[in-house]
Amino acid sequence: MPTTMATGRTGCRRAGAAAAALLIATTAPAAPLAAQEGAQPRLFFTINAGVVFGGDLWTVDRQPVAIIGTAAFDTMRISRQLTPGLAVGLTATLYTSKHLGFSFEAEYLGQSTDDACRMESENAELDPQRRNFQTCQSINQIERSVATTGFYLGANYRLAPRGAFSPYLRLQGGVSIRNSSVVETFGAFVTDGERQERVIILDRSGTRIAPTAGIVLGVAIPLSPSYMASFEVRDHLIQMQRVTGPAVVGIAPTENFYMHTFAVTFGFSIMLEKKRGRRY
Repeated sequence: MPTTMATGRTGCRRAGAAAAALLIATTAPAAPLAAQEGAQPRLFFTINAGVVFGGDLWTVDRQPVAIIGTAAFDTMRISRQLTPGLAVGLTATLYTSKHLGFSFEAEYLGQSTDDACRMESENAELDPQRRNFQTCQSINQIERSVATTGFYLGANYRLAPRGAFSPYLRLQGGVSIRNSSVVETFGAFVTDGERQERVIILDRSGTRIAPTAGIVLGVAIPLSPSYMASFEVRDHLIQMQRVTGPAVVGIAPTENFYMHTFAVTFGFSIMLEKKRGRRY
């Protein structure tokens, strides 16, 4: 009888040990807490500002301009370029995985046009007031705003989201809206003490909305658990119009083309949501 009771007690102890081991195996973490992953930022807003660079738009080497009151013509050489300006943007980015995210951006490019005009030929004896020369000189002094506001959707890919530096790439596309024409050209002259404007090239299209694409290369630098700084190099591919030949009675041949417009910006990001890392 004592042997039987001892055997029973031993079996009970073994069964209890097995149950305790099973409970520990199902509830204990698979690795030390020190091996847990950090939080991954998912949603943040970025305000950025910087400079957008310019470039050449078009040139007409010999533009005939009628000499008022005669059947003769003078000729001008007219060229136009975009000047550098302020670039400001607001971007919302949502990362749906560790590396891939999607963005919406609104951006303002504060550029202007800078025109250059010189007389190629002038019949000053037919117009002692030199009204065409005055017109050409006034074109040189005109700077017009062609500010562009763009709205883009983009796809982002980032490296090292929890690193001290996180490089990223964004491809985006959308539409841009300009506040004035890049084709229309006019000047002014003074006759009998009165200033009068003279249109050289009209813009018949009237369009100010154009498709736009772009690529952004950047690097994000965490400043704290909720804030980041960033540096970006941007290439905007914006549809523009350019003059391809001299105007006749104000109407010039034009064509659409895509212009590379580069910008450099610095940004500040506020994180609004975090995805907790896995624990082991």
